[in-house]
Amino acid sequence: MQVIKNSDGVSIIGVALLAILIIAVLIVIVTLVLPGFLVGASVGLRTANVPYAPQVAGPVMGYADVSGQVDGIEVYNPAPDPSLLGTVTIPIQIQYFMTTNEVPPKINMRTAQVYVTTSSGVEFLPQSDDRPLTKPSWTISQKTSLTPFVTPSPEDILDPNQIFTLMVYPGNAIPPGEKVSILVSIPRQWPLTVNFTVPNPVQPEMTLQYTTP
Repeated sequence: MQVIKNSDGVSIIGVALLAILIIAVLIVIVTLVLPGFLVGASVGLRTANVPYAPQVAGPVMGYADVSGQVDGIEVYNPAPDPSLLGTVTIPIQIQYFMTTNEVPPKINMRTAQVYVTTSSGVEFLPQSDDRPLTKPSWTISQKTSLTPFVTPSPEDILDPNQIFTLMVYPGNAIPPGEKVSILVSIPRQWPLTVNFTVPNPVQPEMTLQYTTP
């Protein structure tokens, strides 16, 4: 069979195969690797027998203790005090690794437990789908797909290419200067802990300077 060649003597079939290979590599980068870099995810080494942990996937935001719309969610507050911290939002995703062909398992966020620790003690927050959201509780306020043209599932199952934003709504508003630790505990996963100090003064909307262990 005669191979058709272009004016430079390069096989058109070879060029087509090379183009297909390049496209395939770009698809892998866009869907698996690039999203992690875009949101600041840790793209590191996978340790044997260590579960894929959830991690913070963007800015952690704090909101004054008000009643009404907070980051797109209706909250009910019988005694609002804008001088105190009322709610916190934490975007999370499943950690990415580059040294394994293993697909990270999905995380059923219905099994997650959330705790808030302050100088007053430790408070357990139940998950709630109620709107308006009431104290004390936590909810999934947003679901974002990292894969273009793919809509996140309505179920509370966190996929490797999704970001879920958790809204944490403690029973008691938190004063400025208070040290806060939020623990997201998920069965068979490393827990996620977010530590921060409440800014002084409290603003209606604040980017919290957090640390994780």
